[in-house]
Amino acid sequence: MRHALGLAALLLALSGCATQEAPPAVIGSTQGTTLVQVGRITEVRDRTIADPARGVGAMVGTVVGAVLGSTIGSGYGSTAASVGGSIAGGVAGNAMEKSANTRTETQVTVQLDSGELRTYSVTSGEVFRVGDPVRIVTRNGISQVTR
Repeated sequence: MRHALGLAALLLALSGCATQEAPPAVIGSTQGTTLVQVGRITEVRDRTIADPARGVGAMVGTVVGAVLGSTIGSGYGSTAASVGGSIAGGVAGNAMEKSANTRTETQVTVQLDSGELRTYSVTSGEVFRVGDPVRIVTRNGISQVTR
């Protein structure tokens, strides 16, 4: 019986020496939960995102073009200029709206210390390179990648 207790105590003491990967840090507070993970950048790429045009630019351009076109000439000439101005204004307004709704974002792929790969969109204020060590801080479902 003594040997069994001694063996059990020895096994228990040795199991404390086993190396295990540390889990990601989770911090709880009254403001919610914060998860902190670390990893390395494996890929960096820029991506252009174009939000769909809603037609507001084309509509405003059409009205402005028609009004400006109607001030040219008189009679049928004024009508023709109004129609031409509305078409040109609509095309120009649509193009302006599309350009205003296009943005570029940087995406980084991170291999976490756990081996998992994740891709994040980051603000363009910080430059990331492949191999950079990073921290991913997630608060209330929103992740931020920092060096």
